[in-house]
Amino acid sequence: MCGVDVNNELKSTCIRSNCNPDISSVLRQHYSKPYFLPDDSELSAIDWIFMGYQGPGASMHLDYVRRPSWQAQIKGRKTWYLLPPPECEDVCIPMNITVQRGDIILIDTNQWYHTTVIEGEEMSVTLGSEYD
Repeated sequence: MCGVDVNNELKSTCIRSNCNPDISSVLRQHYSKPYFLPDDSELSAIDWIFMGYQGPGASMHLDYVRRPSWQAQIKGRKTWYLLPPPECEDVCIPMNITVQRGDIILIDTNQWYHTTVIEGEEMSVTLGSEYD
């Protein structure tokens, strides 16, 4: 999801997913699975790249993907706003987490409602994938 607004300016966030195995093999030459995931953990066939400038990303939502995901903040700073699933509202609390260059967040976006806001003037670049 990328585009321009009515003034022909880039929208604040651009999201691309990739499921082409040839492109994935090239992209994955530039990163490895996060070290803290179990050795037998597998990444999905899909990689995501999120890029954008200061401002909001998608509105509060749940994802409908197969697995939990990790997302590595490559450049810039982004704040995640997380709301617990309804069945957890009595014991779970909303969270705000700001990630900066070098941080990795693990989240089950199928369970936690979420939105993000890119902070500061620097472009944000995030790379992610699902894992099991």
